[in-house]
Amino acid sequence: MKIIYEDGSEYEEFIVDSLGSPLNPLTKEELEEKFRNCVSYSRKKMTEKEIRRVIDLVMDLENLDDITEIISLIS
Repeated sequence: MKIIYEDGSEYEEFIVDSLGSPLNPLTKEELEEKFRNCVSYSRKKMTEKEIRRVIDLVMDLENLDDITEIISLIS
């Protein structure tokens, strides 16, 4: 990315592994924040309890036998 300021000065930075990539993953907190931000644009307004439940279910997805509860919470 290159930014050229009005005074003509420049700032340039190249990032090899962008945030969220496998080599630069989001922290659990960043991931939750991103999910909460995305939920705010959803047609379905979710309660804090519903949001927390989806986060908890997804964070333990490998032990979940059925995703029906997640689907019902987000639909």
